[in-house]
Amino acid sequence: VGMTGFAIAAVTGAAMLATKATAYVDNPFLLVKFPVIALGLVNVSALNFTRAWRELGTRELSRAERRQLAVFGGVSLASWLTAITCGRMIAFW
Repeated sequence: VGMTGFAIAAVTGAAMLATKATAYVDNPFLLVKFPVIALGLVNVSALNFTRAWRELGTRELSRAERRQLAVFGGVSLASWLTAITCGRMIAFW
């Protein structure tokens, strides 16, 4: 579900960007949005390689593993909320 949603957002976002690419080239929110999206994708990719994520639900996680997942969750939340906010602010710049 998440990958499908991201794929749809990426395609429609690229199409919308293509319509006014020259107007958006100097927009500081656009310059923030793309690296933040990359951070979110790297975060979710790294999360999939952690032992804690693979074993979530099969056994009780240690305190360190729960903390590790909480950090991944915090980074994810911050990156996607920043990307959404930047996307909304692009129109107002």
